[in-house]
Amino acid sequence: MSGTCLKDTYNYLLSNQKNKDLRILHSTVLRKSDRLRHPHSVIYDNKSGNVIEVSNSFKHKHIEMPFMLWIKLGEVKDIKMYKLEQLTSLLLKTKRWTFYHLPDFTNYYD
Repeated sequence: MSGTCLKDTYNYLLSNQKNKDLRILHSTVLRKSDRLRHPHSVIYDNKSGNVIEVSNSFKHKHIEMPFMLWIKLGEVKDIKMYKLEQLTSLLLKTKRWTFYHLPDFTNYYD
C-alpha cells in the first residue's frame, strides 16, 4: 500500500460534512523524484477554488493552494470530482478504496 490519501481525504470530508462546498478530487500527479505518474486524492473547496492537501506528509499540517497552482506543480491529469455521497456509495458498492475512474490504478491499494 502506498500512501493514505484516499482514506485521509474521505475522513476529512466526513468530518466537515457541514461545509457543502468541499469535494474530493482523484487524479494522477507526477512525482518529481522519479518522474512516475501515480494516483492522488485531495480536497477541493468549491467556494474558494483552492485545493487542500490533507494526507501523507500534510496530515497534521494541511496545505491550501489555488487549484491552478496545484495543477501546475503536480502536473495533474485525469481529474474526477466526487461529492461525499457519491464516494460513499462507491465504497459501499465495491467495498474497496480505489481510484474508480482510473483503470490503470484500480488495484493500486490491493
